[in-house]
Amino acid sequence: MKQLFEPVVFVEHKPLVWDYKIYTDDYYKGYYHWHQCCEIMFVHGGQGNVVVNQQMYDIRRGMLFFFQPYQLHRIYSEVSPACPFERSIFYIDPHVAENLPTFSPSSNPLS
Repeated sequence: MKQLFEPVVFVEHKPLVWDYKIYTDDYYKGYYHWHQCCEIMFVHGGQGNVVVNQQMYDIRRGMLFFFQPYQLHRIYSEVSPACPFERSIFYIDPHVAENLPTFSPSSNPLS
């Protein structure tokens, strides 16, 4: 059985770890877990659901999910060779994320 805590290791103090286009076409049950960092998942393809904050959301191509540090979540995808689950995952050190500039419509430099 997998543990709930899934640590992310930031090598050489780099603030970002990412896995580009993870491809799964066989059994992918998913499991509840959490990380010590922010997780951003972009869905390239596949179907299934994400459970976070006791809410279930469908997975569809083009969706972007953001999980806060220590936020329990589960990703489940119905996969097969004909319908693989493709996603890119970015892990961001929360100490770096809290110092990122914010953007709001009132501060839009393009308007």
